[in-house]
Amino acid sequence: EDRVLSVLEEALEARIIDELPSAIGSYQFSHALIRETLAGEISLTRQARLHARIAEGLEDLYGRSADEHAGQLAHHYAEAGTNLDRLVHYSLVAGQQALDTYAFEDAVEIFERALEASDSNSMTDDLAALHAGLGASDAALLHTDEALTHIETAFDYYAKSGQTRLAAA
Repeated sequence: EDRVLSVLEEALEARIIDELPSAIGSYQFSHALIRETLAGEISLTRQARLHARIAEGLEDLYGRSADEHAGQLAHHYAEAGTNLDRLVHYSLVAGQQALDTYAFEDAVEIFERALEASDSNSMTDDLAALHAGLGASDAALLHTDEALTHIETAFDYYAKSGQTRLAAA
């Protein structure tokens, strides 16, 4: 821990990273080019493994309040390309949070990313919920053709599986 703090202090002094004032112990690269350069030196496989470790570590750190950080967790699980269940869960939570705050473009991105990662031909409750969320997001942005496609997909699944309350919603 002391070694990590020493390295962080060196990076702060060299202005490679900045300390975020909003949260003690949180840092960001001082420039996106630094982040991109360092990330470019790491293989894609290693990057994915690091994202998985970050997601799992953050989930442990946040504990019961993990859903409050759903956007961050969904991002790391998507980049990791593993644990589809966790990706879908956090994407559903983050997407709904974005919808609730009228961040429709963000909601579209969140739902689309999870659907692309799912890439499944068999529909499930979670995939139907992603389609419903994406349909609502597209509708709010007046992307009517896309909205109808996703809403119909969710509706058909819910109707066929006898989930009339969700189909009506």
